[in-house]
Amino acid sequence: MAKSSEQTSLLSKESKISKDDKNHHPTYVRHLLVMFILMVVCKGGESMASSALSQFIYSWSKNRTAEASGGVNQSNGTSNSSDACGKSESKASEDIAQKLASRWEQYFNITYAVLVYLSVSTYGTLSDYFGRKFFICLAMFGYSLKCAVVAVVIYFDLHIVWLFFGYGIDGILGSYYTVTSFSYASVADITKEKDARVYGIALQEMFIGIGIMSTQIGNGYFIHAYGYLYPTITGCGLTLIALFLCTCLYKETLSNEAKEHVTKNTKPTLMTLCRRYFSFYSTGGSRDDRKAFWFCLLAFISFEVAEMGRAAPTILYQQGSPFCWTSETIGWYTTGNYFVKFVIGCVMLKILQMFVQPSYIAVLGILSCIALDVTIGLAKSSIWLFVSIGFGVLSYLPKSILRGLASSRAPKNLQGAMFAGLESSELICKMFATPGALAIYSATVDTSRGIIYFIVAGINVITIVFIMCLHSVLKKQSSEKNRTIIQAS
Repeated sequence: MAKSSEQTSLLSKESKISKDDKNHHPTYVRHLLVMFILMVVCKGGESMASSALSQFIYSWSKNRTAEASGGVNQSNGTSNSSDACGKSESKASEDIAQKLASRWEQYFNITYAVLVYLSVSTYGTLSDYFGRKFFICLAMFGYSLKCAVVAVVIYFDLHIVWLFFGYGIDGILGSYYTVTSFSYASVADITKEKDARVYGIALQEMFIGIGIMSTQIGNGYFIHAYGYLYPTITGCGLTLIALFLCTCLYKETLSNEAKEHVTKNTKPTLMTLCRRYFSFYSTGGSRDDRKAFWFCLLAFISFEVAEMGRAAPTILYQQGSPFCWTSETIGWYTTGNYFVKFVIGCVMLKILQMFVQPSYIAVLGILSCIALDVTIGLAKSSIWLFVSIGFGVLSYLPKSILRGLASSRAPKNLQGAMFAGLESSELICKMFATPGALAIYSATVDTSRGIIYFIVAGINVITIVFIMCLHSVLKKQSSEKNRTIIQAS
């Protein structure tokens, strides 16, 4: 009864909230401009620091491998590489270093994923009570602390086991998963139509992509010239600037009516938070609604497993033979990749929405992913890695569409919990897919290092099956709704 009264009360307040519809468009535009600024600064700093960290771990591993074999150790803070790549005499040491780096990244990622899963799940449901802004600021602050810990490790040439402190602090405070999750939830707060919401979420994805690529080209040269310390410090500074801008510019998107309704009808106890978090898949809505959420979640998880599996070994793959990429080349590739996927992909989404149903657009995106994976796995030279970027032009659309479809079916007072569920499912994927992909890469690096990309392509075939099941459920619900409307008239 409590749940029923909650939904009834919410519907009764919809008329009050809808009075603001005439002023909706300016609010929407202002919010997009603010989020564009925040995402460019925040994700620019995050990508700069994370790219430097990933390359630092590999450099540290190469130096330790050289020490073990009687070679000369170089300073991790100022060195970009430790010996010539691609030479027959360095091949054995390269493989050992890549395996060592893979293992350390597995340990870091598992620790990080567990902590962020707990924090994002909690903060997501709490944000439906207290708003999005506080938790976004908290997550930005946590990431700046992580960058500070990494900078200390690099500067004092400490053992990388100390990086666990940085990952721990960042994970407890929500990390950038909280920032992205609530950026999507904020779009859902101020949009009503399904297509508008899908495209608004896609725009958020594009802002994130622009933020990441904004620093990648320069970051490659920055790392090459000054090592890993200064890019990490710069990433920390940019994150703090984003925190300041968020405090000043971000306007809370969760309406006061929605806050008052939630806090009046339910208290944020542990049981309440758990119920709200899992209600989409267990007790909420009709049986078909729950089936739609389940297929949406399974497609999202399957897609994310493939994404994590592709991303986890990519920098190691590029730095090893036969590519032997430097930080500059990695920067150019990352920039081109994000421009094509997020900017051009977002434009293509707008065009495709005029002619194609969302489920079919998602399938086209999965096919784009498969083409991307196969091309990377078969690549024998750098040119084919760059060619693969073009095949992946639609590769990020499925996530935007699945988020939009799920959000459009969730009650307005549960948007934070719903997006937290999707984002935390990414953490589950990270917990298993990233270590698994790195383990496979480590085991096959000296025989067939591209095999992980073929496995990822196979997982994406499963994603297509889930999306088509989702399409079938949505089509059935749509036909039943139309039949009910005709009978009523």
